Amino acid sequence: MLIRRTTFADCPAIANVLKNAFEPFRELYSPDAYANTVVGEKVIQQRMEEGFSWIATEEDGVLGTVSATPIWDGFYVTGMAVLPAAQGKKIAYQLMVELEKCGIGQGFDRLYLYTTPFLGKAIHLYERFGFTRYGNPKDQWMGTTLIQFEKIL
Repeated sequence: MLIRRTTFADCPAIANVLKNAFEPFRELYSPDAYANTVVGEKVIQQRMEEGFSWIATEEDGVLGTVSATPIWDGFYVTGMAVLPAAQGKKIAYQLMVELEKCGIGQGFDRLYLYTTPFLGKAIHLYERFGFTRYGNPKDQWMGTTLIQFEKIL
């Protein structure tokens, strides 16, 4: 497996990963929150322009992705997803390692992210990676509850 920074040519594959990773949870999101989570190529390209993005690839193609946008004193993590068939292989963890190395290299003090309470595997990953919950859950982000996490670097 190779983890590398993305290029605009990766946008279709990233959109596919997001769609396939979040489709099993579609009914748990509000329609607007789902549309904001499973974004298309234009938003993916915008994330690349505003921050940093990585993909995990193998011979079969793109297996996972993560993006981060600089905010305040840290990185705001967005678009973390791994294809369902590739989950359990520590791909997301390795993507987070790359993201953290970049954040430290950019001089940031922390990582931030939001996730939903029904993404239990993601919550487990974030906590194992050193993230802690902070603040109160946002009750109505586009009609879906979110949990805030941060990691001090």
